[in-house]
Amino acid sequence: MKKHSASELNTMYDEAVSVDRELFAEMRSNVLLLSGEHYQKKDRDGLPSRDHTRARSERFQLRLVKNHLHKIIRHYGSSILSSAPGVAVTPQNDADLQDQKDAELNQAVWQQHKTDYRIKERIRQWAQDFPSVGELCSFIRWEPNAGDVTGYNQRVDEKTGELMFDEMGQPLGDEESPVFTGKFVIEDLFGANVFRDPSAKNMRDAQMIGFTKETKKADLKARYKGQEEKLEGIENGAKEEFVVFDNAKSSYSKSAKDSVLLRHYFFRKCGDYPEGYFYITAGQTVLEEGPLPFGIWPIIWAGFDELPTTPRARSIIKVARPYIAEINRASSQLAMHQITIGDDKILYQKGSKLEQGALLPGVRGISFQGREPTVLPGRDGSQFLGYIQQQISELYSVVMLSELSEETMTQMEPMSLLYRAASQQKKFSLYIEKFEQFLIDFVTTLLEMSKHYLPDEAVIGAVGKGELINLEEFRKTSPLRYQIKVEPRADTLDQMLGRQMTFQNILQYVGKQLDKEDIGKVMAQMPYANKDAFSDFTIDEQNAKNDMLAMERGQYPPIGRGDDPAKMLKKIENRMRKPDFRFLEPQIQQLYEQRVQEYIGMQAQIQEREIAMQSDYIPMDGPSVKCDMYTQDDPTKAASRAMFPQNALAWLKKRLEAQGSSFQMLEQLSPQMMAQLADQMNNGNQPGGPMTDPSAAANGGGLPQAMPGQMGTM
Repeated sequence: MKKHSASELNTMYDEAVSVDRELFAEMRSNVLLLSGEHYQKKDRDGLPSRDHTRARSERFQLRLVKNHLHKIIRHYGSSILSSAPGVAVTPQNDADLQDQKDAELNQAVWQQHKTDYRIKERIRQWAQDFPSVGELCSFIRWEPNAGDVTGYNQRVDEKTGELMFDEMGQPLGDEESPVFTGKFVIEDLFGANVFRDPSAKNMRDAQMIGFTKETKKADLKARYKGQEEKLEGIENGAKEEFVVFDNAKSSYSKSAKDSVLLRHYFFRKCGDYPEGYFYITAGQTVLEEGPLPFGIWPIIWAGFDELPTTPRARSIIKVARPYIAEINRASSQLAMHQITIGDDKILYQKGSKLEQGALLPGVRGISFQGREPTVLPGRDGSQFLGYIQQQISELYSVVMLSELSEETMTQMEPMSLLYRAASQQKKFSLYIEKFEQFLIDFVTTLLEMSKHYLPDEAVIGAVGKGELINLEEFRKTSPLRYQIKVEPRADTLDQMLGRQMTFQNILQYVGKQLDKEDIGKVMAQMPYANKDAFSDFTIDEQNAKNDMLAMERGQYPPIGRGDDPAKMLKKIENRMRKPDFRFLEPQIQQLYEQRVQEYIGMQAQIQEREIAMQSDYIPMDGPSVKCDMYTQDDPTKAASRAMFPQNALAWLKKRLEAQGSSFQMLEQLSPQMMAQLADQMNNGNQPGGPMTDPSAAANGGGLPQAMPGQMGTM
């Protein structure tokens, strides 16, 4: 394995910085322009000035800043954010049960990360930085000494080096050595601090990418306590002075005396580095080095406007820069005209005399002697307005602000609103797709690291205790089983309106044909509905998926308490009818057959109880009521309405409802499974047939003595 010394790495850094020096200056100036700092040099009074050596009259030249960039960047950021607000994990193959479960587990972990690391806030910032800086770059690493404190390491005797215990024989904790849960550290890198391999043609394929980071010397000394060689290198690195660009203050400053500039180098997988490699240096000392943990590339990059001649990218401010400069110059000139010759002036001949005249209500009089004075009107700079408006229009045209601007419409038909939202996304698909790919790469990298670093407690907290049996399933998930897709934004008016209209139409036209479980799925997706209120509707589907996943891993889970055998039979049958089922191992197929026999036995017991209920004693009490059924006991008399006891009719209604719901569920099974259930029940009706014992029914026995109605005709 080829390794680099600190001097070789420093030479590599100098070459990388030299090729992108102009780009770094442009990125820093973009931040200044966006914040309104268009003129960097100022005099002692804080007024802008081009040259401090000029005369005082020239130093006070007026310079205005018309910051149109703020509006442009905000429009770009809002447009990108509305089209790509986030991503979701979906199955690679929607029909594959394994892909579905892998996607569900990874989506649950991703949702937890969104809360823990304030991902929505980061995405909003990325959407603003992308068009303004021109590049997005993030670095993800696992920090074991972060997160919540779970305990303390056992105290060690400094003299003997032995572990220490208290009077009760319990280990003594060392409060100076806490144990943390660990957490991910996500660092957003400023583009001017990121360097690359000088020979790279594309940032995504660059063999080396690195970045610089200012770190406090005290933190580094605490980390490398006892390592004299590295501590010496940190001290030497602190003596090096470097210029720091403060994004918050939008200004340059010299490095603090207690700061050290760390340089991080990352090499991709290649012949020299089969698992990749990284270095961290301070001055002329290598502090850390080694293969990339688990071979995962930790840097995610995206460019706004990429040019063919360079792997780096530019901001939209590069296009707007000359127009902004010209608008500011013309606006400053207009203001100077208003100040210098803006007021009206009175011209009168030498020797003439002006005096204040009589004052009348609302009238101010002026008397004069000699030639009549002339009034010279002031100038408001209107001669520059046409030129300024032309420059603004051209600026908005080249940056496509006219397309970004939203039309004011007081009333809009809902479908028109949805069409306008769709067309808005299409116009800026070039930049939106780049931002989407950045989000996809970011989530993919974070999930890959989560499989290796997240402790079991964190995974269970994300996926829920109900998925405890699938903990190893998450560790083994493969990116080939799921894919990261951009999720639609759920909190914008057009998206919420579109989803609400779609689901309302579904429930209106086909709601009567859906069962309780399908309705629960639809209601849970409605933007104004409470998802938790419909969780009970889909519990059978969740249990069925977990049971089938366990069987496909070679395990045989017990039947859950309260399982509906008819619903479970339907879901298992759907799985057995899929094309890939016949390619499963014979042992797994046998487990499915065994589970089918158990549910058939349970369903037969239910049918037996319903048959027994039908033979119950019919109650005869209660008041007599007449029904719309006419009987004619005596042919010589007219037909009359039949009269029955009220409790007898209530008993009949209850039995019919129970029988109808049971048969309706059974009718959804395939003819083959219906025939199998009928055969078992018919066999139980023969002399010497199996006993209706609950334990026997769980093994496929315990069949009823008869099959009512349409089931008996099979």
